[in-house]
Amino acid sequence: MNCSTWRSRVLTRLIVRLQVRSLSVSGLERLASAGDGGFVVATTHITDMDMPIAWRVLGDRYRLRAANMSLHHSFLTNIPMNFLLHIAGKANFHPIDYREGTPARGTFNPANYPPMADALTAGDVVMIAAHRPMSQPHLPPHGGVGAVYLAGIADVPIVPLAVTVRTDGSRAYTNTVIRTMFDRPEARVVIGEPFRLGPLAAAEVVTPELTAELRNRSEVLMGRIRQLV
Repeated sequence: MNCSTWRSRVLTRLIVRLQVRSLSVSGLERLASAGDGGFVVATTHITDMDMPIAWRVLGDRYRLRAANMSLHHSFLTNIPMNFLLHIAGKANFHPIDYREGTPARGTFNPANYPPMADALTAGDVVMIAAHRPMSQPHLPPHGGVGAVYLAGIADVPIVPLAVTVRTDGSRAYTNTVIRTMFDRPEARVVIGEPFRLGPLAAAEVVTPELTAELRNRSEVLMGRIRQLV
């Protein structure tokens, strides 16, 4: 079984050690039915800690890649995040388009996903947030469509993964680190059953029909994630 690069594993171990007092994980046995790689992990995005914690849990088991909005920023626009990405190795991350705001959120562009599909074909595991970043500590009423689109065009399983951290909501990464280094909350990861939603044809343009199909698939995914939180 493959594992992620040593730099990304060391970095996420350090981040988690600094940020959380304890980390519990349940559902690892469910990963067996997804195989040794080539699947999508759809994570919660309630805080900016969710992805590093998920990477810490899975990085020793799989060769991970992740979708990340920050790759579109200049280094000075988001210094803390871009510094961490450089340490972890930017080749491990795939850029997705985003819209400015507080918090920023991804926008669906089908052109972002073929390189991720190629990574899945090569046996990598791609992590992508199942929904937009949250400003409050709860799941949104509707999810995003990136994870289900990627799983569809690659025709691979999706593994839902929920990270629960005792915190008062999503913050910019710097604030999250500063607060949790003093607070050191408990974190819990729950891994759901892998499932498939069926293949999709890769799209060059987003049609109303594709939008409707992706929203339906997203509701299925979010329903599974809600069962884990």
